[in-house]
Amino acid sequence: MRLRLHRSWPRWGPPSTPIRSPSRAPRRHRTSVNLIHLATNIKVDLFVVGGDGPGVIQIQRHQPRQLSEDPASVVFFHSHEDILLQKLQWYRAGGEVSDRQWRDVLAVARVRGKGLDRDYLSRQARVMGVADLLGRLMSAAGLT
Repeated sequence: MRLRLHRSWPRWGPPSTPIRSPSRAPRRHRTSVNLIHLATNIKVDLFVVGGDGPGVIQIQRHQPRQLSEDPASVVFFHSHEDILLQKLQWYRAGGEVSDRQWRDVLAVARVRGKGLDRDYLSRQARVMGVADLLGRLMSAAGLT
């Protein structure tokens, strides 16, 4: 897999770790890399998305955001729902002990509140095996 970056790459520090192709890495080793914008010290995490069902749906649901007036400055972000689901998976994979992951999902759920696509969350949580965690999250966020 090749990482292609916009012409602004020289303003960013090198990736902290190499990116491995998800097709060659076991699922548990799908990796991330971060870039640091040298002028502002802003860190951006890039995650390799799998080619499985949830990964494909996440890519289809990505949302473009233009970062400046430059038309080439469009960056794609995952939806809030997909971020919640991914973090719930990480929380489960980590033995459900990470206060950081739980605080993150709770904060997103509280801020987005009724704006979350609850039907999508429920469907995907069942597919991803985190429906019970989603239920706990919605209760904790006061969204039940």
